[in-house]
Amino acid sequence: MGIVNRWYDILKLLLAHDQLTAEDFKKNFSLTPHTLKNSIHLLNEEMVGIAHIHQDKHIYTLQIFDFQELDNIMSGSFKRESDFNSSTKRIAYLLKKTDPRTWLSCHYGYCGRTIC
Repeated sequence: MGIVNRWYDILKLLLAHDQLTAEDFKKNFSLTPHTLKNSIHLLNEEMVGIAHIHQDKHIYTLQIFDFQELDNIMSGSFKRESDFNSSTKRIAYLLKKTDPRTWLSCHYGYCGRTIC
């Protein structure tokens, strides 16, 4: 599971429940306590001023500061922002934007009239 998808899953669960335990997350996602803690830490860094996931012992709760921005997040803003974090997506984008004749000729060591 990618980290952004994990963030959305964590948020969906917390929005559906007032509080969750580490065991609840483990049942739903098969996450280790360490992975859960790191994922929530990174998610909190991304949501500064919007929302914060609090942990008290093994109980997690979601505090929302900006409902509109959280709605934007839940509508997919994390996924849109992370599109170029994938090397495969970056390569596909570059190939789509270039002339195939150019990158095919560069593959063989020549770019038009000059040697690459």
